[in-house]
Amino acid sequence: MMKRKVQVWLLLMAAVLVFLWFASTRTAYASGGGEGTESLWPGEGGGLSNAVEGFIYNEGGGHVSGIWVFLETGYLTPLATTTDSEGYYKFEDPNSILPNSFYHIAVNGEWEQLGVVCINKGYGQWYGIVETDDNGYAWKSVWIEHAAIVDVPAAAIFSNTKYATVSYEMTGFYTVSHSLTFSVPITGISLGYQQSTTATYGLTFSIDPNSGAKISRRHYAASYWDDTASPPRVKKTGISGSELRWYWDLLAQSEYLTTDSPAVISNHSEMRVDPIGTVEGLYYEQGSTTWSVSQGVPYAVSYMAYGVNLNLDVTVTTSGSNKVSFKIDRSHDPNPDTLTFWIYTPGAPFDPDSHTGGMEFHIWDASGAG
Repeated sequence: MMKRKVQVWLLLMAAVLVFLWFASTRTAYASGGGEGTESLWPGEGGGLSNAVEGFIYNEGGGHVSGIWVFLETGYLTPLATTTDSEGYYKFEDPNSILPNSFYHIAVNGEWEQLGVVCINKGYGQWYGIVETDDNGYAWKSVWIEHAAIVDVPAAAIFSNTKYATVSYEMTGFYTVSHSLTFSVPITGISLGYQQSTTATYGLTFSIDPNSGAKISRRHYAASYWDDTASPPRVKKTGISGSELRWYWDLLAQSEYLTTDSPAVISNHSEMRVDPIGTVEGLYYEQGSTTWSVSQGVPYAVSYMAYGVNLNLDVTVTTSGSNKVSFKIDRSHDPNPDTLTFWIYTPGAPFDPDSHTGGMEFHIWDASGAG
């Protein structure tokens, strides 16, 4: 009886080992680094011929549905399809997909537009090659990353003093166009996905003394992965488009510049205020002005484990004029007799004669009275 139990146990163990070996040969595997993810063992396409199929995944392993996939076959117009709810795509064409041939695949954009236009702005792009077997069949699954989220400001105002309040008002139609410059620790990455957006909002926001805020919209910073490069790598990056929301965000900020900042020392207007009740001022943001945003950048963005620093420039063109007004109130604290305030506007320098300036406004008590 004991011998039979041992035999049964050995048979069960053998069956388990055979099952585990069989399962291991059919388990999904990932090659990482943007090089692709195989969901099925290559060749398990159900006996297909003259076909290319696979899955599109995101970095978390989830299926990406509704993403465009293009297959270049040598004809003027590539084959094109979108992934289904499971992230699956398939091309099947006996006339253009031939045995033992190489074909180019582009995900989330045609190859002429890779790194320039993202069809789905919330994802990056991928480009690579597949080779068909003797039956004209190939399986290729890849993964693409979600685009990073960055806040692109249209205006910001700051007060480092208990005496000053500031208000900003957007009027009329204006266009906010975004361009990027960036430094990267890896050579060979270039700029792409430059965007312009037009807004028709009339917005007003204010800050209390000794505070700051910026008004911004969230945008996508997308990458283009070139699997044909040697070695495969991120090839382009940039802002691919605005997040699908119509409104602006007002974000509380703390003052990030000081009176020792070289840009401030060389580009500021000085105002002396005696111990009277209030002093009010106004300037206009007019025409087209480029603002190299200092606050919160460079954006540290990671694509396929490649780090990229995005340094953001914003150009605002107004058809009318936006307004910044400020009020210095010393009625509650008249001492010392005279205070010195500095005004600084990145982009266009503040001009007290024409009352014009840039899209970011700072007012400081340079006397140190708080």
